Amino acid sequence: MKLAKQFTNEKVADLALSLGKFLLKKQANDGSLLSKDDGTHDPWDHLEAVIGLIIAKEFDAAKLGLQWMISNQNTDGSWYNTYKKSRPVQKNKQSNHAAYLATASYYYYLATGDREYIEEIYPTIKNGFSFLRSMQASSGAFAWSIDEEGCLADDYLIAGNSSIFKSLECLFHLAKILKDKTTQEQCIRLREGIQRAFRNVKDNFDLTIDRSRFSMDFYYPALCGVPFDKDLFFTSLNSFYVEGIGIKCVIEEPWVTVAESCECALALLKIGYADKAKKLLQEVYEISDQNNIPFMGWQYKEEIFWPEEQPTWTAGAMLILLDALFKLTGASNLFLDSITSEDKQ
Repeated sequence: MKLAKQFTNEKVADLALSLGKFLLKKQANDGSLLSKDDGTHDPWDHLEAVIGLIIAKEFDAAKLGLQWMISNQNTDGSWYNTYKKSRPVQKNKQSNHAAYLATASYYYYLATGDREYIEEIYPTIKNGFSFLRSMQASSGAFAWSIDEEGCLADDYLIAGNSSIFKSLECLFHLAKILKDKTTQEQCIRLREGIQRAFRNVKDNFDLTIDRSRFSMDFYYPALCGVPFDKDLFFTSLNSFYVEGIGIKCVIEEPWVTVAESCECALALLKIGYADKAKKLLQEVYEISDQNNIPFMGWQYKEEIFWPEEQPTWTAGAMLILLDALFKLTGASNLFLDSITSEDKQ
């Protein structure tokens, strides 16, 4: 049963500390941050938890998590879809997974100023970037996956391409720090391709399956800085939001999820609605245990936590929102800022 808990600004530091300790307990010796009760994780979820460790100022653990990415990269620059610690259990390869290392690494740099480590991990980021480039279609959108036989998926995901758009921005900044002009220019071109694809969403995305029933599709473009229709955003927000509880994961299910609510709150904060973002944080703060560790979600018809799991990436998403709202690190504006014309110079 949910506990009636009031979130206050005075609780931010304690909450960040609790979430950081939770993530530390979930980290295996090889650096992997296990997402599910069965001991598995995927690279994107792993990196979301790594960012959480950075925000909690557990920098050694965060570097161990980044080292896991270095150690487990395939020769083509990719990572497999799912692992049990360092053992791959699903061998398709996602474009979004290959891109997100740039985001986590840039977060680490902004929080620590550790340029030496960025120089160390940069070749791994660049290898992932090389794999990513091979998955861009003529429309400008990136295919979501390559299967075990090397066949490129014939579909393109809105949320995945939005996340890639943001990761390319982070890689642009890393390349600028390291004076890699060629990569900067490539990032700009690839981002322009994604923007071009988003001008005609109907013809370029969700070609085989309509994913509009998932809330991620409406808020991820706003979250990641892709041009979006503001009226459509708020129409969708009204459809997915459950007053007093949070954001539904799937529109037809009575199920609010913490990660989606935190990400949507971050999108609202980015486009100028801080009060709405803080309200969402208060609501999902209650979907947690007595130590304030969030569950995956709340089934509000049956009034149960469902599933009764506490994923590391959910804790990571909440920490990212806390950082953006309360400026816990020097990286707090990473998801709120976008490339400017001055950056491109």
